[in-house]
Amino acid sequence: MPRILVVDDETAIRSLLAMAFARAGYEVRTAGRAREALALCAVEAFDALLSDVLMPEMNGHELVHWVMAYHLNYAQRDPVKPHLTRGIDLRVCVRLLSSIR
Repeated sequence: MPRILVVDDETAIRSLLAMAFARAGYEVRTAGRAREALALCAVEAFDALLSDVLMPEMNGHELVHWVMAYHLNYAQRDPVKPHLTRGIDLRVCVRLLSSIR
């Protein structure tokens, strides 16, 4: 089962995304802050990382670059191709993530 890490500082959004992806057949872990996500990435491997862009401490762009640069689980993977929009369409996210199945 593909594993996704969802990172968002807003609890309601994080919970909604986790529930939607779990129902779509993914194993989902969540983090409320970028530093929490980094700690999870240090000890667990994920097939995808879905992150909010605007977060305190470290934004989503910095998080993705940090994970790709410093966590061995991700260093050899293909470059990240971020899909950034002002809103989120769960159907688009599930379609993009379907390639990891």
